[in-house]
Amino acid sequence: MSLTGRGQGAPTPATRIEATDDPRVLGWSRVALGALFLLRTTPLLAPLHIHYLADAFPLLAWPDGEARFTPALVPVLPDGVVAAACVARTVAAVAFLIGVATRPAGLLAGALGYLTVWQDPARGYTTFHVLFLGTMLLAPTLLRAPNLLMSGLFATPVAMVLSWLPKGLIDSARPAAILDPASIHVIGLRLTAHNSFPSGHTITAFLVVGVLLAADRTTRPRWPAAAAITLIGMAVAASRIAVGAHWPSDTLAGAGLGLLAGVAGAQAERRWRAAARPAARPLLALVVLACAGTLACIDTGYPLARPLQLAAAAGGAAVATLALWRAWATRSHAARISG
Repeated sequence: MSLTGRGQGAPTPATRIEATDDPRVLGWSRVALGALFLLRTTPLLAPLHIHYLADAFPLLAWPDGEARFTPALVPVLPDGVVAAACVARTVAAVAFLIGVATRPAGLLAGALGYLTVWQDPARGYTTFHVLFLGTMLLAPTLLRAPNLLMSGLFATPVAMVLSWLPKGLIDSARPAAILDPASIHVIGLRLTAHNSFPSGHTITAFLVVGVLLAADRTTRPRWPAAAAITLIGMAVAASRIAVGAHWPSDTLAGAGLGLLAGVAGAQAERRWRAAARPAARPLLALVVLACAGTLACIDTGYPLARPLQLAAAAGGAAVATLALWRAWATRSHAARISG
């Protein structure tokens, strides 16, 4: 008989914590992430003739002999090396998907993914900007509430799917593609592709809103901060209309999809509690550093926003560096005490 008054079958707090580490859950998460990686970087969906995924043939970032817009701080690799990296990235992603040498395969696939995209960021920007910008917006939570940043990372694959699937399946022309140039004022790049619906930038902004509003009570912002965060998301949506990149319906759909992704990410983190693990903060800090470096190198086509872009990258890098220093100091202190 239990001394606590509970039956033997009643779950204790320790039992509930162990349930979050169920290897089957982690295994299915790995399969889902690996499948998403391969669907976006290979021509597996080519039979569907989704124009938005045309850049994945023969593989994403495959050199085509045309000029590349490689950032100044990134070495320009020969086309043969880039092609080999694309192939190795795909092999590593397949190994990660099927569970062969999972850790090294996942690290290799991710590292080669960054390497190949950095060779021409303009080609991969529409796919990866949700990760880069969303991570920077949530980076300040790394120090006090890492579960929010982890929720954002869980929400990222959902947001990417909700962004590029409608863009590929719905033939929606950008405003500049069909309106008379005299009747529209375009700021920055003149976008004329037929991938207007939904707005990816709005999805990013409202992903952050969704993560913060769906967080636990201990980390959820109070209503004044929640209202301010929502207004910022609305301002981002309005700016996409103001620069001539999207229709109002695109931003409205983006807001809804972003909220959906954010809530899904918050629920996943609440279920698995990944941010509570000892190695979570250092790993999250390294992710923020990688995203900060990439964000600083990307040319978004909006020169007026370049200072804000660099400020966001610098802020994220500073927070990540501080988090790494704190983790190192804590580990060193614990080692001295145990020694």
